[in-house]
Amino acid sequence: MSELAERVRALGLTLGFERVGFAPAAPMQRSAFLREWLARGYAGEMAYLARRVEERIDPRRLVPGARTLIAVALRYAREAVNDEAPPRDVRIARYAGGDDYHDVLREKLRAF
Repeated sequence: MSELAERVRALGLTLGFERVGFAPAAPMQRSAFLREWLARGYAGEMAYLARRVEERIDPRRLVPGARTLIAVALRYAREAVNDEAPPRDVRIARYAGGDDYHDVLREKLRAF
């Protein structure tokens, strides 16, 4: 790994990301799968997935000249949603237990 990549990874970890990885900025190999998946309506109410699909498939359309992608990972909150345990037959998604993960990620990415 290059010195720059090591510095980028160290910064991401310092900012609280649990993983920082790199990949070539190239069209995704499974673009046909994504197009078919969307065409079958599997995105359900997540219409945003069909917007800007060409940028999703090839990140160089979003950032011309990009050569490398930086991917980060952050776990959802693990603390309970409230002080009371939910009934046994109720399951609550981890992301619902803390601050809105969109806001948390956005703040960390801006700092990054």
